[in-house]
Amino acid sequence: MNIDLTNIIEKGEQYVVQAVFQDEASNYELARQAYMAAVDCFIHATKYGIMKEELKQHIHGNVEKYMKRAEEIKRMMENETLIDDTKDYENLKDKINNLDIEESTYDENLTQNTIVTDSKVTFDDVIGLAFAKTVLLESVILPAKYPKLFQDKCKLSTSVLLYGSVGIGKTYLATSIANECKVKLISLNAWELQSKFIAEPEKLIRKIFELAHQQQPSILFIDDIDSLSKQNTDTDDDRFQRIKTEFLIQIENIEKGNTNTFLIATSTKPFELDATIQRKFEKRIYIPLPDINERVAMLKKTFDSNINHTINENEWIELAEKTENYSPADITVICHEAVMAPIRQLVSATHFKQTANPESNGPPQLWFICSSDDADAKFLITFTIMSSGQSDYIQKGIRSAEQATAEDKAQNYAAAAQHYMTAADWLMQAMKYGGAMNAQMKQTIRPKIESYVKRAEEIKEILKKGPVKKKAVADSANGRGGSSKDNKGEDDDNDDPDKRRMMQKFEGAIVTDPNVSFADVIGLEQAKEALKEAVILPVKFPQLFQGKRKPWAGILLYGPPGTGKSYLAKAIATECKSTFISVSSSDLLSKWLGESEKGVKTLFELARARQPCIVFIDEIDALCGQRSDTESESSRRVKTEFLVQMQGVGTDNNGVLVLAATNIPWSLDTAIRRRFEKRIYIPLPGINERAAMFKTHLGTNTFHTVKDNEWMELAQRSEHYSGADIAVVCREALLRPIRRLGTATHFKKVQNPKPDGPRIQWLACSPGDPAAEAITLDKINSEELCEPPVSIADMLAALNTQKPTVGEKDLLLQKKFTEEFGQEGS
Repeated sequence: MNIDLTNIIEKGEQYVVQAVFQDEASNYELARQAYMAAVDCFIHATKYGIMKEELKQHIHGNVEKYMKRAEEIKRMMENETLIDDTKDYENLKDKINNLDIEESTYDENLTQNTIVTDSKVTFDDVIGLAFAKTVLLESVILPAKYPKLFQDKCKLSTSVLLYGSVGIGKTYLATSIANECKVKLISLNAWELQSKFIAEPEKLIRKIFELAHQQQPSILFIDDIDSLSKQNTDTDDDRFQRIKTEFLIQIENIEKGNTNTFLIATSTKPFELDATIQRKFEKRIYIPLPDINERVAMLKKTFDSNINHTINENEWIELAEKTENYSPADITVICHEAVMAPIRQLVSATHFKQTANPESNGPPQLWFICSSDDADAKFLITFTIMSSGQSDYIQKGIRSAEQATAEDKAQNYAAAAQHYMTAADWLMQAMKYGGAMNAQMKQTIRPKIESYVKRAEEIKEILKKGPVKKKAVADSANGRGGSSKDNKGEDDDNDDPDKRRMMQKFEGAIVTDPNVSFADVIGLEQAKEALKEAVILPVKFPQLFQGKRKPWAGILLYGPPGTGKSYLAKAIATECKSTFISVSSSDLLSKWLGESEKGVKTLFELARARQPCIVFIDEIDALCGQRSDTESESSRRVKTEFLVQMQGVGTDNNGVLVLAATNIPWSLDTAIRRRFEKRIYIPLPGINERAAMFKTHLGTNTFHTVKDNEWMELAQRSEHYSGADIAVVCREALLRPIRRLGTATHFKKVQNPKPDGPRIQWLACSPGDPAAEAITLDKINSEELCEPPVSIADMLAALNTQKPTVGEKDLLLQKKFTEEFGQEGS
């Protein structure tokens, strides 16, 4: 579905909530109008939207219920009598009140269906892709076998992106690595994390990552991630921005958590991925199309050894030459088509001959298709297809469907369910046994079968729950159901528990000590000074900030991805003596009408109660984008509440600082931008800062041979690299010596440089070293292996491998915004 249609569906859901509320309050005319408004929204969405057939059928079913209830109200108002038929209405009300139950069931099904326990795909089954196999091996197998090598700074790449054309084996490769390492594979497609409810995709993302942590050691595999995390655009809906933000947060949790959880994702359009998402995948591996030798191997393998064929070796090569630019999936389709061709000939065959059975089991003689000229040929019509019964089957199915509909309207649900299933059975018989059927007829019958089965299952669920208790509409009309005033009082009683629940949620977001100081942040001196003015100095010297001299109430940190905006916020949490609350957009948003605004208000009330307090909102563009005529009402209300709470009439935010970060400041709403009095640009690091970052990320405890003058050489070669890019380069350099251990054939004994462990250890060396001994890595115990040194050659090779994630076009946009609205932070 596109953005506008999503908003239309959301608006329809809001109309339904209003309709049910007015219906309960006996405001029948308002209720009828709201029901019909909801119907209009849903019909418009299904008519012009691109959506799954299952969702479309679900919407059609709800539309019928809403129209039926609107008609009942209309007749009731005309006759001034209330129709005592509220079963459908009660089901509708229960459906709205129990949405959480439905969602929890969906979440449970999602988690149950995503864990792959027995894939039976090994590395040997994957043809070619040697480099990709090596990277995945070092991400999972080496850490599991030699955990001591991956401590401290020498960490593995926890996130890998496999990209390439459709059908080249990305998913197959990820499945094989999980089976090879005997770890849990949690596999799902990105579209499974989508939902029509507001903030629901973010919750699903969070739950699937939590599942991966619970199942560790595990691999979380997300297929087609480009559908979830496309580039930010000015026309993006807030929902998509929030999804990206939550995804970034969860990836960072994997990186910081020091867990045995690994993320592998695939993409067919990596150029459409958001730049920040790209940066989080430290390994981005291109999976190419197979070459001629690999195509030969794939053709042979696809033809199972049990398949009887007459293809010789030269013909395999000929086939491979003719399949240039074919993906493995394409080759599989070709082979499947070739295997089915002889079977297809049996349909029109008229002559067969008897041959000896090559298998030991079964009859000694088998019938084999042949031409009519064959000396042993016999005339047999084995596969004669009759279509005479097709019409009878369809007519019986239609009659059963008519009976089912009549029983359903009469609320004879048990009989209706039976007739629905009978109709589905007759139609299935027509498709399966009734003879040759054209494609158009099949396309007509299949949806009918699905709708009949679905309705039968719905009726069975209704019968399981037992009779529905009638109370809401009928009782209210007779004065026995409670007035709207009573309902209002009930809502007032529930206000305090809701507020307490929200308060507890935001109290859980308070950061105590992230262990990052200002000294750990390299460069960014102006940004540090501005944050000191806003946070540290008012706490230390309150007498200086009186009268007109007030600390900053809103600071926006903006710049390219990976420049240290969130890192700087962590340093503030450590340095200041204030309460630090860190939230994301998914924490503030809810699918329930009015709940999102209440969440924003509760967050600021908690901050005022805990002052001096800092509220940090990462990726604020997902929450406060530009307001427009096409955005949803719920999104507009959240922005309005945010504006009021930050600097509205009657709000006193003394002692509260709102600190926010974004990569696309030009997408912020103008009024939101004005609330942030200081807008500080966090640029890419300069040459001296890059040299210091290389030293820091390589680590003081890491065994390396890099000289002092070589740090500056690395800094000169890493122009346009962000701090995060440099961290990835250093991690790649740290892994290169370890990667060479797998192919090392000679080691020598050296003194252990560390006080703990054995005194003598094995160090990889060249065969020409005087002390070299021929031994492989498998023969060496984990504690006896010496950490190999990182050289300048490793650093330069890593620099050539890892490219910068910030483009020139992005920098121009950042500089233009700085010239108009911001200030330099370094």
